[in-house]
Amino acid sequence: MQRGGRIAGPDPATPALPDGPQAPLVVEVDRLVGRDGDVGLGLGGQRVKVAAPLAGQQVTLRFDGQLMHVIADGLVVKTLPAPIPPEQRAQISGVRSPHTAISRRRRRPCGLSAKCRWTAW
Repeated sequence: MQRGGRIAGPDPATPALPDGPQAPLVVEVDRLVGRDGDVGLGLGGQRVKVAAPLAGQQVTLRFDGQLMHVIADGLVVKTLPAPIPPEQRAQISGVRSPHTAISRRRRRPCGLSAKCRWTAW
């Protein structure tokens, strides 16, 4: 080493999202929300908490890159990190290609009552 140089540290981390021409796999699956507000993904009994007020309702889970959108009545209710990597999404039971684009309007809870409904904003 010359003139006060230092030894280099470790290599930089790899990017979180894949780069290159391939697009991330975008798929949808319909699930029924359980009484505790969670849904089963069908891979090894894995369950994800979505929203307790949606208990008993049918929702669509849209896996898009590193995100999972929870869609109820055509509106995005919640967005979470995708718990399943893109290469395993084809193994989910009931998986399909997305039918429509998701709405950018989101839903919010109207209050804390037991009969709370979701309202668009």
